[in-house]
Amino acid sequence: QIQVQAQYLANAHTQDAERIKQAWGIRISAVQGWIKLTHVLDGGLAQQAGLAAGDYIASIDRERVTPNRLNQILVAASQALNTGEDVQIQAYRHETLLELVLEADGLSIQESLPAQYCITVQ
Repeated sequence: QIQVQAQYLANAHTQDAERIKQAWGIRISAVQGWIKLTHVLDGGLAQQAGLAAGDYIASIDRERVTPNRLNQILVAASQALNTGEDVQIQAYRHETLLELVLEADGLSIQESLPAQYCITVQ
């Protein structure tokens, strides 16, 4: 029973992480310990913050972003946004450091899924 429960929690965490990546509107690849944005989807939080495909994320809210910590950091940043706190992002674009702020402004993760993830039934 413990294994089943642990597996359920692991699956729930993975599903939450995937949902949060969808809200951020990002697709990524890991490159030598860095997170490279391969796609930034229209309407996602990453686009609203000013990120673009090809950017390397250095930190979110002063937390170094690595492939192993990405999900944990995105969850924390999403929770901060949901409670009205702005999120600071440092990223590199063409070897230039970008200092970006994603303003909470009443933003809700549930409301910020990019259009690519929404299905309209007519």
